[in-house]
Amino acid sequence: MFLSCKKSEVVVELSVLATASEGAFEDHRRGAKPSGPSQGQRDLWTLQQLRERSMSAVQEVESATGADEITLFNAISAVASYASQLRALSAKVNLDDRKLVQFVWTNALNSASFSSHKLAFELGAVLFNAAALLSTTGRATVMSIDPAQRSTFPAAIKAACNALLTAAAAFKEIKTVFPLSQDSACVDFTPAVLDALEAVLIADAQELFLKKAMFDNMSPSTIAKLASGTAETFRRAHALLTATSINGVFPANWIHLARGKLGLYEGISYYNQSKVVAATSDSGKYGIQIAWLRAAQNALKSVHVEVFDGGANVAMRIFKGVTGVVLADTSSGFYFQESLSRVKAEVLATMELVKGVLVPAEKDNDIIYVESVPALPALTIPTAAIMVKPDISPLFDIYITNKIFPPLFETLTPLYIRQSQERYLKARTAYLQPIEDLETATTTCRTGLASINLPNAIESVFKPDSQILLEMQQSVMRNCVGDVEFNGQVPPLAHMMQSAASLLLSQRDKTSQLLRAARAALDTEEAEDSEMRHGFGARWTRVESSKLTRGLREAIGGYTDKLDEAQASDAIVLGKVDGNLQNLALLGDEGLLSVLIQGGGAGPLGESGIAAEAASRDEVNKLKGALALLNDLISKRELFLLDVQAAKAADDILPSILEASNGVHVLNEEDVFLVNLKKYDAFVETSVASLKTQNNIMALIMTRNQKFVEWVQTNERLAKRTEFIADHARGVALFKEIMTNLGAGIKFYTDFEPILKKLLVNCQDFCMTRGIEKKELLAELQQKSISQERQVWDGNLSNLNFKFDHNPPPSAPPPFKRQ
Repeated sequence: MFLSCKKSEVVVELSVLATASEGAFEDHRRGAKPSGPSQGQRDLWTLQQLRERSMSAVQEVESATGADEITLFNAISAVASYASQLRALSAKVNLDDRKLVQFVWTNALNSASFSSHKLAFELGAVLFNAAALLSTTGRATVMSIDPAQRSTFPAAIKAACNALLTAAAAFKEIKTVFPLSQDSACVDFTPAVLDALEAVLIADAQELFLKKAMFDNMSPSTIAKLASGTAETFRRAHALLTATSINGVFPANWIHLARGKLGLYEGISYYNQSKVVAATSDSGKYGIQIAWLRAAQNALKSVHVEVFDGGANVAMRIFKGVTGVVLADTSSGFYFQESLSRVKAEVLATMELVKGVLVPAEKDNDIIYVESVPALPALTIPTAAIMVKPDISPLFDIYITNKIFPPLFETLTPLYIRQSQERYLKARTAYLQPIEDLETATTTCRTGLASINLPNAIESVFKPDSQILLEMQQSVMRNCVGDVEFNGQVPPLAHMMQSAASLLLSQRDKTSQLLRAARAALDTEEAEDSEMRHGFGARWTRVESSKLTRGLREAIGGYTDKLDEAQASDAIVLGKVDGNLQNLALLGDEGLLSVLIQGGGAGPLGESGIAAEAASRDEVNKLKGALALLNDLISKRELFLLDVQAAKAADDILPSILEASNGVHVLNEEDVFLVNLKKYDAFVETSVASLKTQNNIMALIMTRNQKFVEWVQTNERLAKRTEFIADHARGVALFKEIMTNLGAGIKFYTDFEPILKKLLVNCQDFCMTRGIEKKELLAELQQKSISQERQVWDGNLSNLNFKFDHNPPPSAPPPFKRQ
C-alpha cells in the first residue's frame, strides 16, 4: 500500500437511522401503500451490507503481503459502491442533528481515533479509503510500466493516470463533504493534509503525461513545457508536504522523492529548452543554449547533492535505518526505495546527457562564436503546461461493477424537495400570521377579563348566600382539612392548630432532652476524670477526657446551633398561632359564618336580595350583554380555528413542488407557494374581522365595567359581603401557611430525633468505656500501692532477731523474747 486505509473497528448499525422523525425513511411515492418495512428501511439494510463488504475488502488488501490487481480492483469497487450510496442518502436526508449513530475511524497517518455522528464523516472516511486504494493501484501500475512494451505502454499510462487523478479528486471532495479546521484531531481530514495528498497525486499524474509525450517523441518545445509543468506540480507538492502546520505527519521519504523529481524535471525542461534554442536562427542563440544547458546541469547537480549524495546519501540512509526516521507506512517502503533509485538513475543519465552537449557547446563558443552567456534569471522559463485535472466520476462510473438497480433510497424525497417543503411551511406561518394573532388575542382577552375579575365579579353578585357559605366550607375542607375524615363536617380548626403546636413543642422537648443528656454524660465523665487526675497526680496516666471528646462536643455544639435556629423559627410560628387562634376559630363555625355573611342579622337580603337588586340595575345588564357578545365571538372563533387546523392538516405542497422541480431545484418556488397559499385568504379575512370585533367589544366592556364597579363600591351590603369573603380567603391562606410551617417544624424534630439518639448512644458508649478503663487503672494503682507497703514492711522485719522458746512456763513471759 502506498498509503494506509482508515480503519473502523466499531460496529455500526445503520438501521437505527430509520428511527429518524418526520418519516424521513417512509415511501413518498404517490399512491404507495407500504406494508411492513418501508423501502427506505430495506435500503438501509442493504447499505449495512455494503458497509460490511467494503470493510472486509479493505482488510483483505491490507492483510495481504502484496495485493494483486484483481484484489485491489474488487476492493475499490466495494468501497465505491458503499460511497455512492452514502452520497445518495446524504442528498436525500439530513440527520446530523439527530445523533442517531456514532461513527468511529482510526486515522491512517497516525494511530489516533476520531468519532462523529455525522453521515458526512462516514462518507469522508470511505472516500479516503477509496483514494488510498486508487493511489496504490496507480503507483503499482507506474512501477510495472515498461516502455519497451510499446503495445501496452500507452494504455498502462492512461490507466495509472486515471487512477491517480480519481484518488486526488476523492481527497479534494473530502474537504467539501466534511470540512474541518486545521487543528482538528482527525489529522487525515485537515485541509493541509488533504491538500498535500491531492498535490502529490496530481504531480504523479502530470509526470505520467510527460512520460507519454516523451514516449511519443513530441517536440522539444512541448517536452520543455510539460516538464516545466511537472516540475511545478512537484514544487507545490514539496511545499505542502513540508508545511509547518503538518510537520512530522508525512515521512521523510515522501519529501525527498518530491524534491528529487522537482530537480529532475527542471533539468529536463531546461535541457529541452536548449534544444529549442539550438534549432532557431536567432542571433546569440549559442550563448542562450549554453545558459539553458548550464541551468539544467545546476538543477540536476543540486538535487543529486541534496537528495542522493548529500550527507552520504540521505535518502538511502533513511531506508537503512541510519537516520532513525520511522516510516508512517512501512508497506510503502519498497515503492519509495525503488522510486528513489529510478529517479537517481534518471538524474545521473540526464546529467551525462547534458554534459555531453554542454562541453562541446562551451568549447565551440569559446573558440568560434564568443557569445555572452546570460544568467538564468534573464531567461524566459518555459510555460508550465499542466495537463491533468482531478475527476472523481470514474470512481462511480468505472469501478462499480455491480450497480444496484433501482438505486437505493430512490423512494425517499430528495433533500432539496424536503428543504423546499420546510421553506413553504415557514412561508405559510408568515402568511397566516393574522390567525396566529387571533389566537394570541383570545388569550390576551381572557387575561384582561381576569385582571378586572370578570366574569367572576358579576357571578358573585348573583350568587346566593347559601352558595357562598357552601363554597367557604368547601374551601376550608379542601385547603385546611385535606384527607382528614370528619363526616363531611368542618372540624374545629383551632383545635387542629393547637394540637399541631403541642406536637411541635413535644418533639422539640424530646430533641432538647437528648442533646442535654449527651452533654451531661460527657460532663460527668470529664469531671470524674479530673477528680482522679487531681487525686493521683502523675500516676493518673491516661489521656485527658477533653482531648478525646473534642469531636463529640463539636457535634453537640453544631446540633445545638441548629436547634437554636429551629426554636427561633418556632417562636415566630407559635406567635402566629397565639395571635390568630381566635380569628381562625371562626373559619369552621358555620352558624357564625351564616350570620356574618348576611350582614350580622340586621335586615338580611336573603337568597334573592342582592341578585334581585343587581337584575334591576341597567349598568349590570349592559355589562352582562357585552360579556355575552364576547363569549359568542370566542365560541365561534374556536370552531373557526378548528377549520383552519383541518385545512393545514390537509395541505400537501409536495405535488406542486414535484411538478415544478427540474431534478436539481424547484423552479419559481415563490410563485408555487403563493398559488397554494391563496386558499387561506378567506381564513385570513375572517381573522382580521374577528380581531376588529373583539377590540370593539373589549372597549365596550371596559366602559360598562367602570359603571358596574362604581355601583358595587357604593352598595354597602355587597361591599361588606365582598370584604368578608376576601377576609375568609385570607384566613384560609393564613391557616394553611401556619399548618405548613408547623408541619415542617414537626418533620424537622422528628428527623432530628434519631440523629440525636445516635449521638447520645455514642456519648454513653464512650463514657462506659472510660468507666471500665478507670476501674482497671484504679485497680492497677491500688495493687502497686499494696506492693510498695509490703516491701517497706519486709525491710523492717529483716532488722529484728526473734528466739522461740518451745517450753514456755505456764504463765507469762510471752513466746517471743527480744534480745
